[in-house]
Amino acid sequence: MRQCLALALVWLCLACTACSGLRPKDSAEATRVLDEGKSDVLSCARADHCAIDNRLSQAADAAIAASTETAPKHAVWIIESGQEALHTRVSMIRAAKTQIDVQTYIFDEDDSARMILRELVAAAKRGVKVRVLIDQLSAFNSAETQVAVAGAHRNLDLKIYNPLFGRGSLSNPFQYALASIAQFRTLNQRMHTKLLIIDGKLGLTGGRNYQDDYFDWSPQFNFLDRDILVAGPVVQRMADTFNVFWASPRSKSMPELKDAVAILQREGVPKMSDAAYEFPDRVRDFLNDAADVRARDQAYANAEIQTGAVQFIADLPAKHRKGPTAVRKQDAFSSELGQLVASTQSEIIMQTPYLVLTNAAQRSVAALQDRPEPPRIIVSTNSLASTDNMLTYAMAYKYRRRYMRRLGFEMFELKPDPTDVVFDSAAARSERDASVAIHAKSIVIDRTTAVVGTHNFDPRSQHYNTEAAVIVHDPRVADVVARNILRMTQPANAWTIAPKPKAFRQLDEVVLSGTEALPILDLWPSRYGSSYEFVPSPECPAPISYRTPGFRKCYRMVGDFPEVDVISIRWWLTRVITAMGAVSMPFL
Repeated sequence: MRQCLALALVWLCLACTACSGLRPKDSAEATRVLDEGKSDVLSCARADHCAIDNRLSQAADAAIAASTETAPKHAVWIIESGQEALHTRVSMIRAAKTQIDVQTYIFDEDDSARMILRELVAAAKRGVKVRVLIDQLSAFNSAETQVAVAGAHRNLDLKIYNPLFGRGSLSNPFQYALASIAQFRTLNQRMHTKLLIIDGKLGLTGGRNYQDDYFDWSPQFNFLDRDILVAGPVVQRMADTFNVFWASPRSKSMPELKDAVAILQREGVPKMSDAAYEFPDRVRDFLNDAADVRARDQAYANAEIQTGAVQFIADLPAKHRKGPTAVRKQDAFSSELGQLVASTQSEIIMQTPYLVLTNAAQRSVAALQDRPEPPRIIVSTNSLASTDNMLTYAMAYKYRRRYMRRLGFEMFELKPDPTDVVFDSAAARSERDASVAIHAKSIVIDRTTAVVGTHNFDPRSQHYNTEAAVIVHDPRVADVVARNILRMTQPANAWTIAPKPKAFRQLDEVVLSGTEALPILDLWPSRYGSSYEFVPSPECPAPISYRTPGFRKCYRMVGDFPEVDVISIRWWLTRVITAMGAVSMPFL
């Protein structure tokens, strides 16, 4: 009894501390300390702030010069590999002359993130205005780092989006647990938007955060992701979106955050970390490559696609308000995607890490299947062996029957050790383990329109997170994205999901039609579809669709969860979550 009382007292103290506000005089004093602690020393006296003129900035200037209000011109790059994505960010930052805006969900303190942060600080010291906006849940590892970054230079500003309990960082599990009770709505509403904008003329978005996992630099687990870089007038729309987020009352500067104010009162502005990189030789080699501007320019020239109209769509902070305004702001993004899907004539190619569609999305796709000649729908996603989120995988597994029968999906699930995925540096290959996962979010419509962005096409992206995407109506761009997605569906990289043999399938049909919608009673252990491995032979020289006659002559069934041990926690949790059914959906 005493232990329970003590625990309750501790919990109450934490709650009171978390909910207490800042005094205006404390904020004012923190503002003074922060301002006085910022360096104003500049490393460059040139008017262009010592920007490195490269192919990216040249393409942006040319596109803007050639554009008219009725005939915009753009240059577009699709960026697949993690190392190329990291090089692109460094090239963009070094090309900046006036302004850099960074918006992200995660900004870690590992090698890639530390290197990018140092590039941003160096840009600020050159005289470039730098603004960094990070969602609170993953904004560096500590409040100390946040204050150090915010106080690094007069040209660099940092804000934290949608902070819980008025803090820049949640420092212990109790605060997360308390937030799930006291501020559940705010805890769920995250800024998943990712933008890097240079001088209002170069803009990048996609799935990548600032963390080694996204740049092929993690020794254990790496994400296969995709960015789109655009040069031209549409970037101003990206900049406008960033400005709305930056000015939002949900975006807080250091003097508005309790833990940051306490640090500033206690010790002033902490010094930026000068810790050595975990893999210094790798970083040194990377920076040597980055310094070879001619080689980088040639790579960008080879990958550049010049095109016309490009769209940028994004949620705004109003999505996180209550009431009708939030609904309208949310629908502005989803309705654009819905119209694209509805316009499909022959084919949709989709890639998403989490195949859990909202009811509205399912209805849109089902309407396509009701046509006399429905389009082909190819979906690339994660397997249980590769996913980083068992909950979302379990929901995709639960609704396989619906996805295949009603929505017509041809699904391909990534193997954890794909053999035909390009890692473009020896370091990336040697230092990664066997496990990778899809993190890219893209759709290609009829090989004419490509959508690349941050939206996972799942309930969280639809209802809670803010998201962004670039839409390009150009067959050349669409073909690049389509080919990259389809590569991940090949037998060396993925298992094919197909219906089970007829006897099992018929039994599943009868049972699942009555149990898959039940909240806690879906205890049927079998699903309508399973994983298949392609077996080449003279009769089967190339992969075929599971709808093609003779499919089972060319494929062998390898089970629902290949390469996942039946005694593993991953296997059993997936079964349990599937059985819980609809109860799990709100947690997505």
